[in-house]
Amino acid sequence: MRCPRWKAPPEHPAGYYHCVSRIVDRRFVLEVLERQKFRQFLGEYAAFCGVRILTWCVLSNHFHLLLEIPRKPDEPPPLEALIARMEFLSSATVSAAAARQMVARWTAAGDTESPERLRHRLWAQMYDLSAFMKLLKQRFSQWFNRTHQRTIGVQMNGDAEGMDDADAGAQRADPRVGYSGVHGTLRELE
Repeated sequence: MRCPRWKAPPEHPAGYYHCVSRIVDRRFVLEVLERQKFRQFLGEYAAFCGVRILTWCVLSNHFHLLLEIPRKPDEPPPLEALIARMEFLSSATVSAAAARQMVARWTAAGDTESPERLRHRLWAQMYDLSAFMKLLKQRFSQWFNRTHQRTIGVQMNGDAEGMDDADAGAQRADPRVGYSGVHGTLRELE
């Protein structure tokens, strides 16, 4: 069972996190195509959430991320600025264009509460480690399951707490883990 996530105090300019997550049952399912899609989603959701990827490594059954999460500004930006961030996402439940259309319909109908709710819902996903990890893993799992025609999802376990001794021992015992990954830096995602 994972421990509660420790987050940097809000007065710090940024928090730095080493995040680890592995495939359920430690199955080796992350091949070349899966790693490419994970890398794509990693860049997209980092841009959307305002997260900076310092370095990353995707192996055949888990991944590592070193993240910088800037301090969240006190006030959310205008709704259009938040919707513009949706442009980074190649496939979202609601596209930026669709969100703009919804806002236009709400505004035309005199509804001021719905755009504000959307603004706060989008803002809640920005500069937040938990939201970033949830969105990234959820999006990748959806893509993986659809691509491989799976009805039972590939679940990723773990979060920003690192691996325990048993995990580290399993890595040393399996030579494929140490040599089967791809890794990179922030520049390679841009």
